[in-house]
Amino acid sequence: CALDDQILMSDQEKELLDLANGRVLLFHLSGPMIFGVSKAIARQQVAMEDHDVLILDLSDVPHLGVTSSLAIENTIKEAYDKGRQVFIIGATGQTQKRLQTLGILAMLPPNNVLMDRREALEQAVALVNPQVAEFNTVTSGYH
Repeated sequence: CALDDQILMSDQEKELLDLANGRVLLFHLSGPMIFGVSKAIARQQVAMEDHDVLILDLSDVPHLGVTSSLAIENTIKEAYDKGRQVFIIGATGQTQKRLQTLGILAMLPPNNVLMDRREALEQAVALVNPQVAEFNTVTSGYH
């Protein structure tokens, strides 16, 4: 589990995260997500307090256990209860199947389930800072 200050990102992704002015939290999960990891996910709830958007990056998660899936579901529910937006990115294979089976992907609008981290960051910036997102799209050609 890593928060955005510990994740290897492209310069463009870092710039987008900076444009969000600390209101977007990128939470990168990696490796098999089994029982013990659910506690780490739950501990990260505190990190969400100052953010308006949560991006859960599951692109490096080959296996998602039921307990970890439920921890992710609880994280999403808690974010929604506090009026936050949530994106899931990179869920493929068994991980995607588990999220679908448990109805977790159905909790999110289809536009919030993506494969590309940069695209999720662009959408998140547009939500929290529409003026900057509009300006950036025109000036730097992100789209």
